[in-house]
Amino acid sequence: MSVLLFLHITALVLGFSMLIAYGTVCHVAARSNHAEFARLAFKAVGKLDAAGRLMIIVGLILGLVLARPFGYGAPWLLASYALMALAILNGALILEPFQKRLMVAAMAGTTPLLPQRSNVALYANMAGFFFWTASIWLMIAKPGIAP
Repeated sequence: MSVLLFLHITALVLGFSMLIAYGTVCHVAARSNHAEFARLAFKAVGKLDAAGRLMIIVGLILGLVLARPFGYGAPWLLASYALMALAILNGALILEPFQKRLMVAAMAGTTPLLPQRSNVALYANMAGFFFWTASIWLMIAKPGIAP
């Protein structure tokens, strides 16, 4: 069980870190207003997005296996499920379209990139950080469970 817990935590922390790092690089590239820099940045970190998603999926599957003894209806688990759902929706509906638009503009050599910049996506990236961090805290602290 402790090996599964280690893998679960490692997968989620790595996945979370990779996705937040990728999103941050996208915002830095957009604000640089330089297509060549954006192209090089995407080339350097392009695999972080796919690797981060894979780690999150692995972490979620392991989390469901590990949550069984607590009951899937435990309040801290329900709150964690809600935060994970918000993080996934945030990424799929706001961050991913922004990142794709930015990547297409960078690969096409469109300068300036500033029209591709999005403050909504920047705030969504920050919200994603909050969702993941709060969910990780819930999984560690397990409020309402006696030690």
